[in-house]
Amino acid sequence: MGKVRQTIEETVKYMWRNQKNRLFMSIMLMLMVVYVIIFAPHFHSEYDMDMAQLETEMIGNGVQADNAKKNGLIVPSIMTQTTAYINQEYEFGTQRELLTTLRHGDIYRYLDLQMMEEPKEAETDISTMFYNLFGDDLMFLKSWAFRESVPDLNFHILHEITSLQQLHLFLIGAGPLILLSGLIFMISDVHTKDLTLKSQKSGVPLNWRSYLLVQSMTALGFVLAFYTIFFGAFYILNGVLHGFGGLHYPISFPQETVGWFLIRTVPYILILFILFSRLNTLISLWTRQSIVSMASLVFIVFFSSIYLDGAAADILPFNLGFLPISYIDLGQVIAGRHALVPAIRGLTVYTSGLVVLGLTILVVEIILYITSKRITRQKFTAKGAK
Repeated sequence: MGKVRQTIEETVKYMWRNQKNRLFMSIMLMLMVVYVIIFAPHFHSEYDMDMAQLETEMIGNGVQADNAKKNGLIVPSIMTQTTAYINQEYEFGTQRELLTTLRHGDIYRYLDLQMMEEPKEAETDISTMFYNLFGDDLMFLKSWAFRESVPDLNFHILHEITSLQQLHLFLIGAGPLILLSGLIFMISDVHTKDLTLKSQKSGVPLNWRSYLLVQSMTALGFVLAFYTIFFGAFYILNGVLHGFGGLHYPISFPQETVGWFLIRTVPYILILFILFSRLNTLISLWTRQSIVSMASLVFIVFFSSIYLDGAAADILPFNLGFLPISYIDLGQVIAGRHALVPAIRGLTVYTSGLVVLGLTILVVEIILYITSKRITRQKFTAKGAK
């Protein structure tokens, strides 16, 4: 146990003192603060309404309705059974009531009026890069779910800028790619650092395979600890400014809540993090280059998003559900937005993905066992070894 503890302490110290790790953690925390303070208040959803534009359109419809009335264009035509005057007068009245509702902050009347309007596409900016789970067809269902499950409904909740809602949106978007890339960046040199040592460690060293495992899991634990602190800080800061949110808030259907989603993401995050940590160990043994290991794993992460968005399902002669990288974009998998077929008959895509990833870790461990037998500590640390 003493050797294990020594290895853990050495790895933690290295991870903490590593300049690139400190730079990454500092940048992540800084971006988080900037996002919460500057971008989150302007987060766009399908419920957004440009009040200036709304007022302009209202005035325009009012003027056109008055002109149509003055010109006597109020008799419905045989073909359409309506007139421009009727349509513009209706639009004017609806927009006037909507504008009044927004100014008074009556959220429930706002939802009623939104159902009377055709959904408009929200503007796209940096704050919407992680957004868009609901389509226009589900807008009524979503509004109903908010009414039924959130008694203290307000515009922050409706626009999904509370802490837990933002975390959900982060995970169904680019969140998994960012988290995995950060993991790879921070742990890529945890094994190859030993190649730079100018002197040997005193005492009998820990068993080689055990040493690699302890290093790998300690580095993983360090990253998980940082992510926990990071999201904890985000939860508190964003919560103080915009609301903490609730686990019972609906996401796509009344029975699917933020809490339901977050609980289902935990197994995927842990399994994917373990898988990439062990892959980093394997590639580090093969190449003895942290840059090669980092580049290879980052390529795997982003390649998954490329081929899933393309026509790979029609080109490849097998089910994409058998590929472990199909489950990297875990938020999309859990939300059911990837058209994956379960790799194992009788299981859901969610459960099947966990099994596929678990079997992949087992295969990687077997290859690691064989590799550590061939590439011993002496061969790995020897100068000029290949």
